[in-house]
Amino acid sequence: MSSHNSKSYSQILKSSSLVGGSQLIRLIFGILSTKFAAVFIGPTGVGLIGAYRSITQLGIQLSGLGINQSGVRNVAVAAGSGDQNEITRTVTILRRMCWMTGLVGAVGLAALAFPVSRLTFGHTDYALSIACLSLMILITIVAQGRMAVIQGLRRISDLVRVQIFSSMAGTLISIGLYATLGISGIVPALLAIAIFQLGVAWWYSRKVFLQSLPISWLETFSGAKSLVGLGFAFMISGVATTATTYAIRVLITRDFGIDNLGIYQAAFAISGYVLNFVLAAMGADFFPRLAELSHDPREMTRLVNEQTEVGLLLATPALVATLALAPLGIYLLYSAEFYPAVGLLRWFVMGCFLRVISWPMGFVQMAMGKKYWFILSQVFFNFLHIILVITGLYYWGLLGAAVAFFSMYVFHVLGIRLIAGYLINFTWSAAAKRLILTQLFIIFVAFVSALILPDLWSMVTGSLLSVIVGIYCLRQLLVRLGEEHRICRKFAKIPILKKIITIRSKDNDS
Repeated sequence: MSSHNSKSYSQILKSSSLVGGSQLIRLIFGILSTKFAAVFIGPTGVGLIGAYRSITQLGIQLSGLGINQSGVRNVAVAAGSGDQNEITRTVTILRRMCWMTGLVGAVGLAALAFPVSRLTFGHTDYALSIACLSLMILITIVAQGRMAVIQGLRRISDLVRVQIFSSMAGTLISIGLYATLGISGIVPALLAIAIFQLGVAWWYSRKVFLQSLPISWLETFSGAKSLVGLGFAFMISGVATTATTYAIRVLITRDFGIDNLGIYQAAFAISGYVLNFVLAAMGADFFPRLAELSHDPREMTRLVNEQTEVGLLLATPALVATLALAPLGIYLLYSAEFYPAVGLLRWFVMGCFLRVISWPMGFVQMAMGKKYWFILSQVFFNFLHIILVITGLYYWGLLGAAVAFFSMYVFHVLGIRLIAGYLINFTWSAAAKRLILTQLFIIFVAFVSALILPDLWSMVTGSLLSVIVGIYCLRQLLVRLGEEHRICRKFAKIPILKKIITIRSKDNDS
């Protein structure tokens, strides 16, 4: 393996470790929050939290216009120019637009609280709660603007601190309110968490030095065009995804009740925990790197293949373990009432495996600035997801919603592969193909074992398989890093692991 490739793999792994580490800490707090929510407010409360979050997230996506994401890019460009006046101008315009869009979104949701409640729950009993939660739209969008400045200036350590402190405080706040107020504490908890996140984001973003530069509102609206133009594609994608999540929850609530929505939400949340550290790293580091290579299809293809390989090697052991330990995980993280979520979780995990394969290819469209390709593909696959969920619920009940998730990602891998092939003549490398097929076989064996074996035997055999897979994936990662890498040298000093992970010369040719 060439030195260039080893350095590229090393950079991918380094960014994955940094962002993944913060995700792991947030995961721990998230698990604690979920566990106490299950204990104090039960499936109904968990279902309500999911429904409220879907409503507010949809409002944030619609009113935010994607400017928090496009703002990261604009701030980074301004910082790269070295012009302090341009940085001040960009940051000021971004912050003003966040306040404006946040206010519009908050007022809009408050005005539509009754119809939204009726559409979501079939009645207006929750309209007042929804109206109160409209404040979350303003607070969250303003906080996102602050965090966009931090990220755009590449102050990743500050960004990680904001995320970790917000997660920690959110867990403590929610546990306290759920314990004292029960279900009535959901709305105060969600609002308090949003306010605290804004406070932390403000604290770290206040360190940004800005010139005393007068900027008129006319100049603000003029400068906002670039924010909104690029943000539109992000907004459409976000709205499509959030609207799909909302629609699925409405379908489940209306046909199966709020309790079953809690079951669905529990399984979906756990599957998301497993992948967050991999997917978050893709958004934080992989996308900017890919955009820098947008003029070179061959290099883009190489980077997508490398990201796919590293993503699979990091995610597969965790996914296999989740398949094996699903019953225990549901019991520990929630309660015995949530046991029906086990079957759903296993199908979600299979879909998540395919997601790791398709996501690196999906970034090609935005990296090349192909906004309309990105919009069309996102809208199409989200619409397909809803159709598959409707079909699955009709034929298989609640389990059908999880089967639909897996089925959608089968189509997603094939569709995104075709689009990437068209845009950059993308093909999987021989190494990526071998790894995909190997990991696919492993995850399939783990899935079938979990389905046909009793829970106890499934957990035992699955745990052994996950250990074996973990060793295999560790070895493959070290092969890609090269034997001279400091991580490889450290592992080579451990007697127990030395024979297992020793890299032979023929492995370096893989």
